[in-house]
Amino acid sequence: MNLTDVAGRVTGVLSSRFLLVAYLPVLAGALPLVVLVWAGAPGGTPDFSGAWETAGSLGIGESLVLVLALLVPAFLLQSLQLSLHTLWREGPPWRWWRRRRSAFWQGRREALAERARLPADFPSLGPAERDAATARAWPAASRLNRRFPPAGTPTRPTALGNLLTAMEHSAGRAHGWDAAVAWPRLYPVLRDPARSLVDDARDALDQAIGLATVMSLCAPLSLALLWPSGWWTLLTLVPAILAVGAYRAALRSAATYAVAVHGAFDLHRFDLLRALHLQLPADPAGERALAAALCDLWRQDFPLPPDTRYHHGEPIGGP
Repeated sequence: MNLTDVAGRVTGVLSSRFLLVAYLPVLAGALPLVVLVWAGAPGGTPDFSGAWETAGSLGIGESLVLVLALLVPAFLLQSLQLSLHTLWREGPPWRWWRRRRSAFWQGRREALAERARLPADFPSLGPAERDAATARAWPAASRLNRRFPPAGTPTRPTALGNLLTAMEHSAGRAHGWDAAVAWPRLYPVLRDPARSLVDDARDALDQAIGLATVMSLCAPLSLALLWPSGWWTLLTLVPAILAVGAYRAALRSAATYAVAVHGAFDLHRFDLLRALHLQLPADPAGERALAAALCDLWRQDFPLPPDTRYHHGEPIGGP
């Protein structure tokens, strides 16, 4: 194997997504801890001038070893992406905590639903009064639909879990699709710019979750290093604040991701039908019936209706 092959394989492993989603969060968490160790922690007042001198004295080989050493936790972080998503969506695995937090968000959902409800005498109001009532209810209704799953669906213990669950219940629903089972089939047939929007939003979400995880681990490790250092212990608040900020960034990224997924269903759902070699429906009612049948097939292995016919004449991306 020549140098070109090695470089090609390294480039394939160290993709831009890996660097963005896994390596940069690990670097952001590890670098402050390394600086603290170089500054003499634990063991008294940190000497950051000594840390600067140590950093400046590193040779190319030592710097390269440090950079490569971070690849191990970065690969671990990447391999745990799905587990971390579950953790930040569901919270710690304590039943009492999850019950209490789910009840809290259930109360928030009910309060928003009350604010979004139009008055009982709405039909009898004049045009100006109806416009005013709609203007008061619309912000709450919009937030309710974006941030919470529909009524009758249990709330999740976290804000992120509720937001992503709302997306799974609403994306494509108006057209008859169940996003939870249809999305793994729709995503491979997406075309730009919809695919780029989805990928960018998902990368931002994964990066924020990774950074929140790393900073949540960095805070107690910083405390252990700074515990005997008096007021310097307050530096532990920095990673804690960054963890909170990263979680809030994850919420914003999840909202953007939800919009991108909704758009993907609106614009490319017929590309999925073409990829399945199915006849495109002639009207919305026919689409909803076909989408429901496909989702039943993927979810529960129900067979398609006997009158289903394949259509092999139109490629993906055709008119």
